[in-house]
Amino acid sequence: MIFVDDLDRCFPKKALAFLEAIKSLVDIPGFFFVMGLDPRCIGLLLKSKYEKDFVKPDEYLEKMIQIPFYLPKPSTQDVLKSLAVDIAHASMRADASNDRWFIEIPALLGSGSIGDYLPPNVRQSKRILNAHHSLRTLFRDTDAEFLLAVLILVTRWPAAYSLFYSSPIRATSVFRGQASTTDDALLHKDTDLTRDVADSECKKLVSLFILPFSETDHDRFTQHLAIVGWPLEVR
Repeated sequence: MIFVDDLDRCFPKKALAFLEAIKSLVDIPGFFFVMGLDPRCIGLLLKSKYEKDFVKPDEYLEKMIQIPFYLPKPSTQDVLKSLAVDIAHASMRADASNDRWFIEIPALLGSGSIGDYLPPNVRQSKRILNAHHSLRTLFRDTDAEFLLAVLILVTRWPAAYSLFYSSPIRATSVFRGQASTTDDALLHKDTDLTRDVADSECKKLVSLFILPFSETDHDRFTQHLAIVGWPLEVR
């Protein structure tokens, strides 16, 4: 039995060559393949080789996969449960005994909290928490909750974050529904920003965790945006 995963991380030519090799083995008695993949990635691989739609991804895979299983998209609660297990295991390390992060982060991710706005993707959520841990270690005077909110914003709604990063005052006006004519023109021009501003979850995150902090401590508000935005400047 051979397990295959993460084909989408290979170069397109190698990934397709690997799939073609599998096709030559599937009919041999005793060979069993278990593959984890996203059909959308297969579609991109096929398009990278053939200029036109040579074959649809589902049709291509039907010739190889006899028993398909479709995994449901994880819910926010599924993601939080997975993160809780990982955090609990990590907190048992010897070097974590004096780390305040392992005390504060479970409280932040409690039911009905900012944790509800993490992306419905365990890998992305882990990256957010890893970044949060590193930044809280480097910049100890940061606000844990607001920093997490900014990291979620930049991951899920990057256009909205970019607006806060470049022009906090304009961003505040836009999200409070007080956009000027100039702001409306910006929204009309930037489709990504328009999508983010219209997203109900984005608006709730900004309303509950971003705007209140900007009004109570504007200097620290801009400092936090700069801390998270510095890698963007480097790029």
